[in-house]
Amino acid sequence: MRNGVWLQRSQILVAKQIEIILLSPAKGEIQEKRKVKNEKRKKLKMIHSPKYSEIYSRATKYCAAQERCVKQVSNKLFEWKVGSDDADQIIDQLQKENYINEERFVKEYAISKFHINKWGRIKIANELRRFMLSEENIWLGTQEINSEEYMDTLTKLLATKSRGIKEKNKYLAQRKVANFAISKGFEAGLVWETIRDMKK
Repeated sequence: MRNGVWLQRSQILVAKQIEIILLSPAKGEIQEKRKVKNEKRKKLKMIHSPKYSEIYSRATKYCAAQERCVKQVSNKLFEWKVGSDDADQIIDQLQKENYINEERFVKEYAISKFHINKWGRIKIANELRRFMLSEENIWLGTQEINSEEYMDTLTKLLATKSRGIKEKNKYLAQRKVANFAISKGFEAGLVWETIRDMKK
């Protein structure tokens, strides 16, 4: 009889312990929630700190001067000796407030390098890759260049270079002219096609 009562009590105790375990959140889950809360508190504290506000203000001025991408801003914050956590937070906030817009950046960069430096699409795309931008955005940037203007610029570059070539051999002279345009980032096929059309 006593053994039966003891066994029954033991079973009730075990059942209660199982119920407590099932209903209680896991230790790891509690620690994770605490970690998230602490990170949120840290971010809020950081955003409202005078030092953060000063750096953020400098960053907004840097971005307002001309279009910037994430890599440029990241490099600038590193120059200013801003810690990685603060830098990530600043960049995130700059993107949210539209100070950094990489689609806008690639378009302005492409147009600027085409008009001022007379670069072709290939060189522009290669230079944009140095900024760790997506291929989709790079393509968007190069497509901002007007096709008619692009052809006109290439033709003028080839004509100007041809006048400065002293090579008597026509084939070698054409090759030098073509290599010059290709080095500027214009597509090889398009360069040779344009040279042939100019000779007609």
